[in-house]
Amino acid sequence: MSAYAARVPPAALAALAGASVWVSLGHSAVLDAGTMARVVSLPPLSWLAALVVIGIGLAAITRLPVSRAWPLALSLLVWLPYLPGRVPAAFLMWQGPLEGLVWIAIAAGLLFAGPRPPLRITRACADPRRAPWIAAAVAASAYASGAWSLADLLPGGDEPHYLVIAQSVLLDGDLRIENNHERGDYRAYTDQTLKPDFIQRGKDGEIYPMHAPGISALVLPAFAVAGYPGAVAAVMAMTAAASAVAWQVAWLLTASASGAWVGWAAVFLTTPYFFHGFTIYPDGAGGLFTIAGVWLLVRLETKQVVTMRHLVIGGAALSVLPWLHARFALIAAALGAAIALRLLPGGNGVRRAGAFLVLPALVAASWFLYFWIIWGTPNPSAPQGRDLMMTAGQIWIGAAGLLFDQQFGLAAHAPVYAMAFAGFVLLARDHRRLAVELLLAIVPYVIATSSFAAWWGGVSAPARYLAALMPVAALPVALWWRERSSDAWRAFALLILGLSVVMVIPKLIVDGGLLAYNDRAGYDLFLDWASRAVDLPLAFPSVHRQGLLAAWVAAAVWMAAGAGMAAVAWLLTRRQAGRGVTWTASAAVAAAALMIASTVVWAGHGAPGARPGPSQWTFLRSWSPSAAQVAFQLQPGRRLSPEDLARRLEVTNLARTSPDSADVTVLRASMLPAGDYDLVALGEGRLHGEVVVRVGRTDQAVERWRLDGRQAGFTGLTLKLPVPVHSVTIRADDEARATAGELRLRVRSLAVPPIAPGHALRAIRYGQTSAFFMDDSSYMEAGGFWTRGEEATTLVLDTDASNAYAEMVLLVRSGAVPTTIDVTTGTWHRRVGFAANQLQAVSLPAHDGTARLVTIRTGPWFRPSDLDPQSRDTRRLGVFVTVP
Repeated sequence: MSAYAARVPPAALAALAGASVWVSLGHSAVLDAGTMARVVSLPPLSWLAALVVIGIGLAAITRLPVSRAWPLALSLLVWLPYLPGRVPAAFLMWQGPLEGLVWIAIAAGLLFAGPRPPLRITRACADPRRAPWIAAAVAASAYASGAWSLADLLPGGDEPHYLVIAQSVLLDGDLRIENNHERGDYRAYTDQTLKPDFIQRGKDGEIYPMHAPGISALVLPAFAVAGYPGAVAAVMAMTAAASAVAWQVAWLLTASASGAWVGWAAVFLTTPYFFHGFTIYPDGAGGLFTIAGVWLLVRLETKQVVTMRHLVIGGAALSVLPWLHARFALIAAALGAAIALRLLPGGNGVRRAGAFLVLPALVAASWFLYFWIIWGTPNPSAPQGRDLMMTAGQIWIGAAGLLFDQQFGLAAHAPVYAMAFAGFVLLARDHRRLAVELLLAIVPYVIATSSFAAWWGGVSAPARYLAALMPVAALPVALWWRERSSDAWRAFALLILGLSVVMVIPKLIVDGGLLAYNDRAGYDLFLDWASRAVDLPLAFPSVHRQGLLAAWVAAAVWMAAGAGMAAVAWLLTRRQAGRGVTWTASAAVAAAALMIASTVVWAGHGAPGARPGPSQWTFLRSWSPSAAQVAFQLQPGRRLSPEDLARRLEVTNLARTSPDSADVTVLRASMLPAGDYDLVALGEGRLHGEVVVRVGRTDQAVERWRLDGRQAGFTGLTLKLPVPVHSVTIRADDEARATAGELRLRVRSLAVPPIAPGHALRAIRYGQTSAFFMDDSSYMEAGGFWTRGEEATTLVLDTDASNAYAEMVLLVRSGAVPTTIDVTTGTWHRRVGFAANQLQAVSLPAHDGTARLVTIRTGPWFRPSDLDPQSRDTRRLGVFVTVP
């Protein structure tokens, strides 16, 4: 450690960390991207003093040495969004999820600077006989948790089509799938309507699947026993086995247990392979058979004993690959040829090579025969007909997309693969022949898949077409780790490995897993979530949105940033600074690289980088006004009351893409807090036309306003939200869009606390009252709403101010069966009984405000379809309520 670093007292770093926790509990929002005007709200100053004291106390109790305390200095990053003056937009990214990443880096740094792990754990994981089993168990557990987290989204994409193939074999004993679709066999595992996925009919005129049947056959036994969950379990068993083999192969090559674990984690715990570890695609399972072939190749390279049993296993594994997908034949052929050429020299080389090749030769013949029998040609492209969707001109586009694209690229979702590319250089130095053999398997395959028009692989996790090759990356990563053993290189490696692994977690838990899957809009959902204050998606390459040249330029900027990080790591290897300082410097350089690269790419696009709309929306979602808080406006600086701060906030359209000509939506925002919002029009002059405000997914309006004669700016129209709402959508007709320009909702006041917990799912205007429904236990209609039988529905009734204090009379009509309702509002409760088809008035007592929380619990119910065979209405209806 340097003399200067040693002189910094741990108490000072602990005090800084405590103060940084105080800042992390605050909120900030960008008001203007050009001037960088911002507002911030921080906890009471008493909290600051308490957190500083706690930080110093913890440092004293744990006797934290300065050599370990230095990672606490990284907490300075969370102060950047709160600096006064006109700061770079990139400073604003260190809030929200990326702010959490700072604290994760601090915790990891404290561990990195600390003592080594217990010896018994190291021995258990270093045993090459036991470690592969541990690797498989951990991977299987991780994939099971992933499948459970995404259960509401899966199966998706082409997964049901692979399952239909298994069903056809299981139920009919053939591959003719048209009848399976007609019967709706697929409804056992999906609610979507599924049409046969084919291009070219068979020579007998029947519909056969365009997808290879290999993965369907592999999951068939488990699917027959346990249905879709069984098929998922079968895929998880194969991908977990792939992780075990990859660990063993990495260890055989490097004799480094720690290197094998790093290589294993770099592949099997990061996004590109992780999300293929439990989905019914051939790519994740293909990784098992690819790494099995590499396993045999590495045994030959490292002069291990290779028996006939080993040869048969390796040959069988490669034989499976073409049946999983025709493109995998390139991998199988390259690895098979490499292994055969290694076996030929020697006295019994021909016999050994023959033993290895006999099964692949027989299976290859049956593979070509499969196409001949069904389509009348041995050409594996026969199922595609003439539509191969492969062109040489597509290769550069597909390669950029598969490697760098922010939505579908390998490196974008797992930066740790940079270690694999660097490690390959070391592999070529130490094992030249093996490196050449692997390149002959990798490069032609990547070129071929890059030539696909749909290189992204449809609705699936990123880099799907590379998943079968990903386990191979464990080898160069392990080799790089073994060779780069200094603290600086290890800190560099662990930083990008940790980032790659941590990126998986929000993709599993945020919004039910929606961050894991992208469409082709050109904006990665994960990057959009990671920072609302700055435009991270614009800072990363996007083949779909930016085009090929701009994507390659952005990728070059990020590669330069990575090279800069590596250069700093190399410089740190020349200084004995201690692990704590080394980690801190490495993480600080990584943060600087992220900010600099983002700024450079934004400048290339001519964009400011900051996003005022999403920033203010995020502030509104998380901020709760309190007189005890400290609120400021930055640039120019002044102290604000919570009320003044709120009135500076606006809700703008949060939709990423511009509406097309058929879309009349001008503002869409979700999760708005309760409060009053003024409608602001940014046009000029007089306004005309109509705007409609909707809450939630409904065709019914909560407000319908005519703009005729109103002036641009403040329109004098106010949206009242007595409770937080799930979403707000404003739609405008042609006149309104032409004259009003952009429409915004400016906060007038926020309701603290709101009248009801949770968010209203839908709302509708009934005469003088707006009804906000807090659950799905009712059916909203234009003239009133039906309650759901034997359930309670909760709603908020917001009456116009002129009738705020009067009693409210609800007209309640029962349906075809006698029933009861229990009505509760505040402390008032009443039970009402109904005969069949009876109408009664239920008077709610006078109220001391405009909004009241009402709960209606309904008794017996009926289905219209049970009474009228012609009716398709299967709802469980209780009573119909008409609101004045």
